[in-house]
Amino acid sequence: KEDKKMYLSNEQEKAHLYAMIDLADNAILQGDKKQALTSLYFIKTGLENILKDKYSSVLSQPYVYEILPKGNNKGTGLKKLAKKLGIKQEEIMAIGDGNNDIEMFEYANYSVAMENGTELAKKAAKYQTDSNENDGVAKAIRKYALNNSN
Repeated sequence: KEDKKMYLSNEQEKAHLYAMIDLADNAILQGDKKQALTSLYFIKTGLENILKDKYSSVLSQPYVYEILPKGNNKGTGLKKLAKKLGIKQEEIMAIGDGNNDIEMFEYANYSVAMENGTELAKKAAKYQTDSNENDGVAKAIRKYALNNSN
């Protein structure tokens, strides 16, 4: 009986999720940004409830929702790559603009958020650079990797 309750609950969650996807789709087509973002938030919450045992998720931008195998993120990927390439943690610089960059910022010695990044990304980074439209990545590389402020 307990398994049946879980199955019904899961099916109800899926039905609600599909309804929210339709609502978000219609809101996007009609240009209703507020309704679209509200719907996306409910979709995110529903997916997290359904997938939480096997997957991790992050709302990297207000309109981008990422689902990853549990325990994987940009930080764990950067750590594995650095180990494989023999790069010391203190030699690593990470540049990003989204909530999905936070774990990467926590691992890197030099963490740089783009001016146009999310507030959470900017708070997590040690440094901030110009926007991507104003050559922020190049400026950060010159300043922190090449030690040249020009």
